Amino acid sequence: MNYTIFILFFILSIRIFAQQDSSSCIREVLSYEDKLYEKLDNEQTIYLNYKTTAIDWENNVASSEVKTYKNSNNIHFFSNEGLIYQDENDVFLILPKQRLIIIDKVTEEIKERRKNDNFTQLRKQFLLNSSLVFCKIIDSIQGIKEVRLRVQEELEGIIEIEEISYIYNTKTENIITTTVWYSNNYKIKKMITTYINFDKNSPYKFKKANRYVLANNKKLLNKYQSFKLIDNRSN
Repeated sequence: MNYTIFILFFILSIRIFAQQDSSSCIREVLSYEDKLYEKLDNEQTIYLNYKTTAIDWENNVASSEVKTYKNSNNIHFFSNEGLIYQDENDVFLILPKQRLIIIDKVTEEIKERRKNDNFTQLRKQFLLNSSLVFCKIIDSIQGIKEVRLRVQEELEGIIEIEEISYIYNTKTENIITTTVWYSNNYKIKKMITTYINFDKNSPYKFKKANRYVLANNKKLLNKYQSFKLIDNRSN
């Protein structure tokens, strides 16, 4: 028996299997992320609740919980740092700690970007062109897996991300956490995002964005009377 041929065949078989497994792991992640970023119809509202934890190079930790509601024309964003109310015309940014409210127009560029979904396309290309560090089963009974990806060498120095990890549930088809490791010259060492709740058919109802901030006389609501207002819509 020619053992050299046998060994070569064995090595090639492992490589082909590894490539297929790599592709399947990445495509699993992509399909689950698509649920979070899918295009919406006019009647559909998505609710997403998640927690972010940022760790810097001195191991200082900063955490924030975020709740977002989104449909085809509106975005409402709530976190410890600020609130955003956006409809098809205006966006209101409220910064409670700074006691500041900023109003801007929703530009044609923003509308076009949302329509074309450039972020989703960029995300897909990033994942498909990353190299696999590992893909492993963490809990076979619960269906929990982890995939870890490294940025390709030609992108190092262009983007600040070095590696990214996804822990996800193959039974519920949901992402549980993502962890991003940044390059040494970035201000953050890593960012962990933990997904708490997701509802693609939320009953949440939107009003015109200005009604959350302005009274009928176009002055600030009573609870925001002490806030500084910057209105950029006339610029």
